[in-house]
Amino acid sequence: LQFGAFEPLRWHPQISGASLFGSDFVGDMLRELDRDLGVDVRRRPLLVISVIGVQSSGKSTLMNYLFGCSFATHVGRCTKGLYISLLETKRELIVILDTEGLLSVEARDDVFDKQVALMTMACSDLVIVNNRGELGRHVGDLFQVCLFALYHLKLARISPAIGFVLQCLSMVNQQQQYEWVATVKKSLEESVQELQQKEKPQSFRLQDLVFLDSESIFVMPSAFNDDVQFGLQVSRPTNLYALKALQLREKVFQWIGRAKASQKQRLREADSMGGATVAAAAAGTPAALPEVTAAASEGPSVSASFASLSQWYEHARTVWQTLSMCGTDLLQFRTMRQVLMAQQLQEFCDALVQKYIDERMTAESEALIERQTRELRSAKASGDVHVVDNAFRGHLDAMRDAAVQDMHHEFDEFVKAHSTKFTDDQVKNDKRFSLMGPMRRKYASVDSLWRSAVHLALEQRSMDHLFEEISARVSELLLEQGASVNVQNVERVFEEKWSQVMAEALQKQRPNLQRVVEEVVWHFNAALSNLKSQFRKAHIFHGVKALSVHEMGTDVEVCSSFLLSKKGVGDALMPPMVPGLAVNAKTQVDNLWIKLVDAMRLEVDQQGQMSDATALKILNRLNSEMESGDQLRQIMHRIGSSFVHRVFIEIARATMHYRFQIEQQNFQSRISEVLGKKQQKLWEIQARVDSGKREVHCAKVWAKTFVDTLDSHFKNAVGRMAQEITSHMANILTNPANACEMAIERSFTKRNWRHVVMYAID
Repeated sequence: LQFGAFEPLRWHPQISGASLFGSDFVGDMLRELDRDLGVDVRRRPLLVISVIGVQSSGKSTLMNYLFGCSFATHVGRCTKGLYISLLETKRELIVILDTEGLLSVEARDDVFDKQVALMTMACSDLVIVNNRGELGRHVGDLFQVCLFALYHLKLARISPAIGFVLQCLSMVNQQQQYEWVATVKKSLEESVQELQQKEKPQSFRLQDLVFLDSESIFVMPSAFNDDVQFGLQVSRPTNLYALKALQLREKVFQWIGRAKASQKQRLREADSMGGATVAAAAAGTPAALPEVTAAASEGPSVSASFASLSQWYEHARTVWQTLSMCGTDLLQFRTMRQVLMAQQLQEFCDALVQKYIDERMTAESEALIERQTRELRSAKASGDVHVVDNAFRGHLDAMRDAAVQDMHHEFDEFVKAHSTKFTDDQVKNDKRFSLMGPMRRKYASVDSLWRSAVHLALEQRSMDHLFEEISARVSELLLEQGASVNVQNVERVFEEKWSQVMAEALQKQRPNLQRVVEEVVWHFNAALSNLKSQFRKAHIFHGVKALSVHEMGTDVEVCSSFLLSKKGVGDALMPPMVPGLAVNAKTQVDNLWIKLVDAMRLEVDQQGQMSDATALKILNRLNSEMESGDQLRQIMHRIGSSFVHRVFIEIARATMHYRFQIEQQNFQSRISEVLGKKQQKLWEIQARVDSGKREVHCAKVWAKTFVDTLDSHFKNAVGRMAQEITSHMANILTNPANACEMAIERSFTKRNWRHVVMYAID
């Protein structure tokens, strides 16, 4: 056995310290071993056995004694990352995995511990949990989170057996340890039942994820005896440990055999249920067929082993890429109860956002904008517009505060009603605070719509004021110059005033690319955060980082995105040399990009503006395309989360480019509309001048006609008056010759001697 072991780090020291999946060197080496050992030809079963445990618990020593490996051993941390050893026997080929110690002082973080444990569970037929002393609670908590991750990340291809090795125990109550394992198993089964409440009933069982047997416990003595020789403390290996290691080796294969037998039994039960369902369907009850068939298809494969070393390596590489993408989004939780609590609170928060923001806030804000817009139209001056604007903002703030208060109140009541379930204050506070994000984005969206309405109203007021000013000036010129007024002078005054109005309008309404970038980054980050909370549905985004404005680059880089590109996107998004990819991989990326851009255009055009829902639909389309395409999944697994992050950045940049194009088109349409109004106003002013000239001409004609008529009437009146005087005189002076005697006679009659003398003189 010792000579059959293969140590890559011994024979290939150049990869010492390198990541197992950082390059494809190990994969090439294992593929060569497949050919040299004839794995595919001999069809020997491939078993994978791994060990996990706390630091300095003797994991490497245990594997060295069990399988004749040569893993380095010394006090403190001696294994960093994951070490692989290969053992060839007559019956099978065994891959031994030695892992970095958990809960170590030098540990990177708690998430890395869970990633290592998940890596072994997803890629091994047997996971040996090596523990110094009795089993503690941290082991059960670790299994809970790993169980949840195995299911939600779809990593449960193998249902590994779990074996517990307790080291350095001189006196141990083995029955108590069996009871502890049974308690952990019961707790995990209860957690599975909680998971099934959110999935299809009986969609999976604990045995579909791991095989946990309460009898899979083995107690090992200490591997070394401490002694003092010549004043120095020395450690000597014990023969008892070697003897127990031989006994444990037999137990190891028994644990694997029981796990495979249980797996085959479950598959036989699934096959019998499927056959009964087919018979029931033939008898006329076909409704039950899809569920059982789907349940059977979701179970693990009959063979827990892999066909070759390279096949195991590809699976292990895929698992590690998935775990790396998960980051802290899923593995940050300490127990499954925390995970389920966070997921349930997230679902409740989504319902609150749908109720109070997407429905109530949207309806109330639209009604408020419509009502205040009518008041804007009736505003007579810019001051009135500002009054309406202040009133709108007061109503909007009150609306926002009321919605936030109602959301927080309902959230608190929900948590209070389930106080026994929601016990983690940090998770509750995080979810309660997360309600403010959608509200802030909704408030900003409504505020942006209102600002546009206010700008239009102020612009209309400026145009009306300008027209009134020009009309008054035209009236003054008509009074001063009359029909000789110059139309060009009027147009020149109009152009000067209009230039001022246009400069103000252009300054307020010109598209701002920086604002568009901030808006798109805001909504895409919100959609990304939403997807990261949906562990099972969107696991490809767990390794994607949130966008930043600086990451989008300059305005030139945003406007030179791949928005209009049909080819060449794969060349830009993928590294130049990626081994193991198909020839048409870049073509698949080009096709993916075309579908994403079409979906993005459709969503943006339907919504009319950017929103969380729009960004979420775009990312969901990316997720579905990556999940449904075999070659795209292969690209993602080969390149890693950096590929998804690059696609995420580019589709966000293309969205910014498209949104900015829409803003520019709307701006040009607005400019064309304003120029049309200008031409219309100019025509009205020209008509006003022409009308004024016509009025002056008509006034002259009317005045001449009036004077001529008045002169004619005057002459006629004077003639009539002269005739009347002449006729009157003729009536009075009928006999001019006797006038003197008559006058004298009348004067003497009236005794007016003065008149008598005068008449006599006359």
